[in-house]
Amino acid sequence: MAHSLRARIVRGFGAAGLFQLANIVLQLLLLPVLASHWGANLYGTWVMLFTLPSFLSLSDLGFGSTSATQMTMRVARGEFAEAAVVFQSAWLTMLCLSSIFCVCVGVIGALLPAGAFPSSGAVSADELRYTLWLLIGYSWIGLQGWMIIGVLRANGDFAIGTFTMAIVVLVEGGVIATSVVLGGSMVLASGLYLLLRFFGVLALVLQAKRRAPWLELGFEKVNLEEIKRLFAPSVASMIIPMSLAGVLQGTALAIGIGAGPVHVAAFTAVRTLTRAGVQIGSLVCNASAPEFSAAFALDERGRLIQLYGLTLASSVAVLIPAFFFLCFFGERFVEFWSGGAIRPSNSVLIVMTLVMFLHGLWYPVSNLLQAINHQRYYAYRYLFLSIVSVFLTYPLARRFGAVGGAIAMFLLESAMFVLISGLATKVIARPAEVRALISQLFAIARNEQK
Repeated sequence: MAHSLRARIVRGFGAAGLFQLANIVLQLLLLPVLASHWGANLYGTWVMLFTLPSFLSLSDLGFGSTSATQMTMRVARGEFAEAAVVFQSAWLTMLCLSSIFCVCVGVIGALLPAGAFPSSGAVSADELRYTLWLLIGYSWIGLQGWMIIGVLRANGDFAIGTFTMAIVVLVEGGVIATSVVLGGSMVLASGLYLLLRFFGVLALVLQAKRRAPWLELGFEKVNLEEIKRLFAPSVASMIIPMSLAGVLQGTALAIGIGAGPVHVAAFTAVRTLTRAGVQIGSLVCNASAPEFSAAFALDERGRLIQLYGLTLASSVAVLIPAFFFLCFFGERFVEFWSGGAIRPSNSVLIVMTLVMFLHGLWYPVSNLLQAINHQRYYAYRYLFLSIVSVFLTYPLARRFGAVGGAIAMFLLESAMFVLISGLATKVIARPAEVRALISQLFAIARNEQK
């Protein structure tokens, strides 16, 4: 692997790790600060209102990731004018869709009667409306920011874009926490979020203009045919995180209906731990995805196979120790972590660690497929299987409790592992090429030991 490529992946890995750490720190910081100063009821209302920006940041309406992939492949081939066409076409579509969506939500918020807004009585319905509108503006600005991050990714500056967003997220969280401690309201907090995200996106724009001379902010190069080409993979891109969020939340809900809240607590505690293992294992994949797009555009099969092997190896390196840790120490860890309130059974832990292992293998590889806009080959199947899994959870939970939900997820992950493995074999690397890569890696390891 070339030194420049390795350096970019290492920088991207560090930036992606910082971004994940920033989100973890904020989750640990904001919950106790906001809940203790606003009260549980008002904090719960804030979480409900904040669902919109959380959802939009997760999905980016599909056009952010799809256009980033297309721009990356165009830039890799030196087609800078075509990359500018992709950007402007995708940006106009994102601008229209996000504006329509946010305006509709804002109008609904304005028309809802005062009784439709849950509150502890500490704030009025008008204050909740102002908070909602400000958070809608925050969401809208954030969506435009994803387009600029796509430009930086296409230009080989994934690390810079991700690092900038990590700093923005940390500053936002720190300022919001400080304002609440000083007695700030939800309206003030949402206004600060909007203002800080505006300056964060402005910083991204300035960096993109300096590093990517081909970037042209405007709509002179918008191409209807390009929009049509982007539409199908963008819808597929949006379906993937929606399916994942649906199965995670839907499974917990089905367990609660079928077996009761105690089983939900055990399941979600273990699920949180296993999700952490998958997220850590995916950091290298996130950093190498832009390089994978470029290699695919240039038809560099050797580089594709190398990045594929690196993705699998990094995931396995995290998943194996996480698997054994959870199997042997997971029960005691959850009990300690929850202050003795939650003690999951060994059955739940074992099945969920198997779920983690399977998901941690296929999901990073699916990200590589998404990096070449092949997500349409599996996104709709994932949606269908996720719905089946949630519905299957209910009867299983009635009979087996939390283990039933774990079993349903295991069946889903097994099916997706088979599906993604088959697609990777067709598109990325044949079994013989994977075996050759593994042999090469072992040979390198033996030589380094000598």
